[in-house]
Amino acid sequence: MFHIQPLSKKYLQQARKLGDSVFDYENIAPSIEIGANLDQQSLGAFKDKYKNAISTESYVVIEDEMVIGISGLYQIKEDYSEGVFWLGWFCVDPEEQGRGIGNMLLDYTIKQASKKKAKYLRLYTSTRPEEEAAQRLYEKKGFEVMNRKFRKDGSYKIFYREKVL
Repeated sequence: MFHIQPLSKKYLQQARKLGDSVFDYENIAPSIEIGANLDQQSLGAFKDKYKNAISTESYVVIEDEMVIGISGLYQIKEDYSEGVFWLGWFCVDPEEQGRGIGNMLLDYTIKQASKKKAKYLRLYTSTRPEEEAAQRLYEKKGFEVMNRKFRKDGSYKIFYREKVL
């Protein structure tokens, strides 16, 4: 059986490995580490990449001492006063998908945002084929598309979604 908990140093390397494998087109490791508030070097890298971020947290799904899912919340300066939190780094190990893990992890993350008095939970995702299952889950959970745009290289479309909490 699996459980969800805040990311700790014990599971950091596994979380990085999972994040890097799922999001192989983007380096998310510094973001995951900052969500765990674990190291100053990562904090610097995160602030360089996300200059407007003001808070972040990471969560992991653990089964048999293995990380099989990641999620997180972060806030940015531009929409802090609006009560907006962003869902970040949401993924489930592809070999573990279809077991309801993503559903439970997303519910957990939504609950964490609500506890922090968030009014809105936003995310961005894409039309990449490996994100199809996540798109269906976001729709099922009430995340509506707010905006669409193409990447600069035109390789895929990015969706911005929002859920009113």
